[in-house]
Amino acid sequence: DTTMVLKVTTCDNCGDVSWSIKPTGERGSVSYDATTTSSTLHAVFKDANTKFSIQASVDGQLIIDETATCKYVRRELRSVNAKDQTRFMLALKEMYSIDQEEGEEKYGKNFLASQHLVALHDTGTYHFHGNLFFFTSHPALQVKFEKSILSIDSGLVLAYWDFMKDSDLGHDWDQSEIYSESLFGPVATLKENDYRVSGYFHDVKMVFDPDSRKFPNAGHTPRGYLGALTQTTSSKHLQRSNSYCGFRSTMGQVAGTNFVACMDQYEDDHNFRQLDVCFEEKVHANLHMMHAGQWDCSVDWGDFYEEHKVWLDEDLFSIVAIIMSSITGEFFTDGYVSCPSSCSNTDDGTDDDSSSTCSCSSATSGINSPEDVDSLTKAERMSLLTSTWKSIGTSLNADEFIKFRKSYDMDGTIFNNVFVPMNTKVDIKSINLDKIMDNTKLDLLNRLILKTVLFQGSYGIMMTGAAPTDPLFWVMHPIFDKATHVLRLSSRYNTQSFVWNNIKGFEKYNEMTPFTYVDFKPYLDTSKYETTKGKYLKNSELWEIIHPSSEAVYYIYDQFTEWGNVNFDPFSTRSVK
Repeated sequence: DTTMVLKVTTCDNCGDVSWSIKPTGERGSVSYDATTTSSTLHAVFKDANTKFSIQASVDGQLIIDETATCKYVRRELRSVNAKDQTRFMLALKEMYSIDQEEGEEKYGKNFLASQHLVALHDTGTYHFHGNLFFFTSHPALQVKFEKSILSIDSGLVLAYWDFMKDSDLGHDWDQSEIYSESLFGPVATLKENDYRVSGYFHDVKMVFDPDSRKFPNAGHTPRGYLGALTQTTSSKHLQRSNSYCGFRSTMGQVAGTNFVACMDQYEDDHNFRQLDVCFEEKVHANLHMMHAGQWDCSVDWGDFYEEHKVWLDEDLFSIVAIIMSSITGEFFTDGYVSCPSSCSNTDDGTDDDSSSTCSCSSATSGINSPEDVDSLTKAERMSLLTSTWKSIGTSLNADEFIKFRKSYDMDGTIFNNVFVPMNTKVDIKSINLDKIMDNTKLDLLNRLILKTVLFQGSYGIMMTGAAPTDPLFWVMHPIFDKATHVLRLSSRYNTQSFVWNNIKGFEKYNEMTPFTYVDFKPYLDTSKYETTKGKYLKNSELWEIIHPSSEAVYYIYDQFTEWGNVNFDPFSTRSVK
């Protein structure tokens, strides 16, 4: 419920004031026809995104004739009071605890079970990341999520997480309030607890679809859960970790300055595609990777770091560690790693099954065990990893440690146009050779990486398209919708049209999406989209529907001036270029 205080200001002692408040359309259950003896009326509105006609008369003379719209306010989760935080978390827990049939029976047709949302993001048909569809798909997906959670409790405070606020925590990013028991539970989970989160989501399960009949367009793990073919974990439960093969990642959250830099870039070039690249690589960045973790590895990264930390920077090591499961995916695509298409599991996915061997392993000629990696020459190991170092070297914050070389000599073998980690503890001219990363030390890293990638073990669901299995997913992404609200409302950015200059082969502006106009009911005037009934909306239609002034957008944001640890007003004139 929203209480609005209405006051007549045109007179000091107005006497009796006649009020008339009515919805302007078909929706809206609040209607007032009242007379007050003062100039103030407290009116309670119950319908979000509904326009109301508000009129006030004194002695038969109309003195107020206005229209007002009530909207939900999306608020940064930590700014919400404890009572409303708990209310949000309990509704979210309920949403993840029941299936579609039970949910519809309890909460009505707007309820959508979490499994369906996981499958939608896990689709192999659409590209939710790495292109401009990121800007339309995630806001639309969030609408489906919020319709569902609001069907459970319509009085919720809708929440988002400005993860950039946690950049000040540095290496202690995993101590954020977000990971408390009263919110989403820890990311610093324990091996003895099978890397399961504690708190509200301890019992959240992976989506089990062993025959791919329920969700045929989604990705599946070899054990029949929604996820990726390279993900072979036997757990039926949500797993999350900040540990990678025994090494605790120190890579913290990005700072608000990254966001501001992206906005400045767009103000200069108005290149929508490059804005997406900046947001996804510099702001969204490692959000998924840093909550996935990796375990049951063929080598121990914690032991390796302790042995070599005199020359090995832990931030560089973190950058390398969190990307390993992604590199295994690249090796799998290129044929250097093989993964089973299916593995034995319990018939209904109700029990963890670690009794059978189910893992990816090397398909590289001559490498049948981790020990075989040691039999290769330094140059052979480097040759296998040139693409890997490029992937690592172009990732977030890697440019501090990894440099592009037109030519690099690995013990007599010349590699052209490669990315190579340089010494990270001291200046290259230092006379302390123990702290210089020479070819021998680089080769030690290469051995570790190859053994990890070719015989990877297991990793968490957040690394895959099935990331919404982790409820944390839903508070991560609204910050980017908030950014597009700024882009479309501020004259600093909206003076030119937004050109859908997407990557070739990815979603086109007039290409169908997996969303329909029904997803935006009851807020959207569906008569405008009757021609799409039973069909999917195009990106162009989605882009129109999610405009902040659209009738379909039932929410506003709490503010537009705080972006992480930076105070940045996107509606003011840019002072420094």
